[in-house]
Amino acid sequence: MANQEQLSILKQGVEVWNRHQSRTPFVQIDLSKAKLTGMNLNYVNLKGAKLSGVDLSSAKLMGAKLNRANLNGANLSKANLRGAQLRGVDLSGALLCDADLSIANLREAQLSGTDLSGANLTDSILNKAVLVRAKVNKAKVSRS
Repeated sequence: MANQEQLSILKQGVEVWNRHQSRTPFVQIDLSKAKLTGMNLNYVNLKGAKLSGVDLSSAKLMGAKLNRANLNGANLSKANLRGAQLRGVDLSGALLCDADLSIANLREAQLSGTDLSGANLTDSILNKAVLVRAKVNKAKVSRS
């Protein structure tokens, strides 16, 4: 379950969150199963965070730093992840239907069983990404 103190800080906005994170870089972030639907989290720093089962559907995560985060089973349907840093992220079993992942760095990402139906992956980096059993119906992958 999500750390309620961390959740409260995040809900104060990205600027407050990122400032807090710069002061506590070694504290494990745990926002598992949090409901963050539609939140504006553009350029948020959630590197290495525990985000399994989180609901980020329709969230704005443009340019977000999510490297090595655990988003196993997360709902990111219709989320804007344009230009997000997702290197080494675990998105196993996540929902990314109609998400914008254009220009995102998904190098070494775990996407097994992920639903990418209708997602935009144009110009994204997918080197060494694992897409076993991923659903990619109508996904846009040009120049990826």
